[in-house]
Amino acid sequence: MKFKTLTACLLLGTSLYSQAEPIQIPQYDDLPKARLSSIDCLAVNLYHESRSESDLANIKIISVVLNRVNSVNFPDTICSVVFQPYQFSWTNDNLSDMIQDTYQYERLYRLTEQVLINKQSVMKFSEGSDHYHTVTTKPYWADSERMVYIGTVGNHKFYKRL
Repeated sequence: MKFKTLTACLLLGTSLYSQAEPIQIPQYDDLPKARLSSIDCLAVNLYHESRSESDLANIKIISVVLNRVNSVNFPDTICSVVFQPYQFSWTNDNLSDMIQDTYQYERLYRLTEQVLINKQSVMKFSEGSDHYHTVTTKPYWADSERMVYIGTVGNHKFYKRL
């Protein structure tokens, strides 16, 4: 995993936080009902799932969403995967989805842009991960014979469903 971790960091290079177009932060209290772009859906998911995590952990979480888009077991668009009921804890916790920390959202949005630009290379790093959970939880599916543990990055454990 160390080689793949190093590879992922090198793939994204030093341009992660280059200045580009200003970012429009979604100003919605109920994001599942908002009309968001694919990049916004990924960035919002990162914001609510792992904004305090490293870029590497967030890249791994993006790859989970992208692997799900490519799977017959999940919806076929990024936003549909992110807002699929009961898949990501923040989408059904009955709390406000309003983005408060603009720095973190902008950081994650820029990271998402870079991942999508380098999508083919990043997906090799994903090792097929299509599930994750925090290290402090143990969902029922984690012990399933159909799940293969891939590894831990930051505060998240990643799995691939067979």
